[in-house]
Amino acid sequence: MRFKTTTPLAAGDSLTVKTLANQIQANHAAFDIRQYEHNQCTPGHPQDLITHPINYLRPVLHMQDPALNSAIRLYLHFVDHALPIFHSLLHCMPTLAPRKDESVVKEWTFPEPLVALTAEQKAITWEYLGRLGREIEWKEGSREEMNKGGKKMVAEGECTLRPDRPLQSCGLLGFGSTITTSRELIRQVEASARTGDSRKHQWCSFDLATTWLHEISHAVEHAVLPGVGWDDVFLGPGAKTSETGFEVEGRVLGGRFNVRNGNVGLPRADTGEVWMREWPDLMTIHEYWDDDNRLIARLPATELERLWVKQWRIDWRFVEKMFEDQFWQKHLKARLRQGMLRPERRADLHILRKTALTVAEKEKARQESLANGYVAREIDEYLANLDVRPN
Repeated sequence: MRFKTTTPLAAGDSLTVKTLANQIQANHAAFDIRQYEHNQCTPGHPQDLITHPINYLRPVLHMQDPALNSAIRLYLHFVDHALPIFHSLLHCMPTLAPRKDESVVKEWTFPEPLVALTAEQKAITWEYLGRLGREIEWKEGSREEMNKGGKKMVAEGECTLRPDRPLQSCGLLGFGSTITTSRELIRQVEASARTGDSRKHQWCSFDLATTWLHEISHAVEHAVLPGVGWDDVFLGPGAKTSETGFEVEGRVLGGRFNVRNGNVGLPRADTGEVWMREWPDLMTIHEYWDDDNRLIARLPATELERLWVKQWRIDWRFVEKMFEDQFWQKHLKARLRQGMLRPERRADLHILRKTALTVAEKEKARQESLANGYVAREIDEYLANLDVRPN
């Protein structure tokens, strides 16, 4: 007879899974929706009710300028819209992939977020978001301060786990966080408000709101999972990457708005068009890897080697509407939440993710472009301006 032996590593991981499952079950058993029903009856948005837990997620910065209010309000709308995602992270049991040894990073896969939540699911998710929100420290920092390792990528925000802020007393096995926001980004919002440039102010506020949504997603990760080491998290079995912040942005907005690092800048004044980019975005993935940042991509090798990244134009008016309360009231009333923040594509554009190519890569890029329906003459004109080196 053969007996199956359990290694100390497998036993330890099994105990971690059981502890997390017990905590989730205990949280559900202890929750009484009757204590929270007063927070469910809001005529407008939850943030309009001062006692609602969403208000613990508000960024609190030193010498906070009223010019940031539009960005804060939009960010909280995004959090409300993403509630099913946070429900999955906070209250659904993930699976932990088997590991061969301690050097392998834990890999958690959470259940696919629900399309819509019941009143009780909403209430318990808000309750625990509020609890972890109380343990978030909000700071400003220069890009140089956030880039201590000399990375090439320019950070607009970062979320750092705080081992000195355990959340066990809140019913969570993880830790609080510090969310640092780029001082330069905040100044852009404030400066555009002072000059009276409403379009620039909305654009910078939108960038700030999406940055905060990205970072609060990491704060939820830190609060849920036990331990202070790095864990890889996949938001649903179909998630393509372990970068939860971008995965949340992609689920909420249908892609990434191409506003970071000065890639596109302000919407065009003549056409009112802005650009979105696909997620997974191979340009960003390779930038992460080039900077030695950890990111796992569940993509075929042929896909990872693709030289083109897809972008598309959208009408600026779609972004502008997000700053109007009527937009949110209309969709809240109609319950048309799924996909409501995914604007219509105007036109697709493929851009190269590299500025220097080998001769072989240039030919590969040409063939990929032809396969995507581009005209050979236009492709050759585009590729002629690139730096091409021998193989």
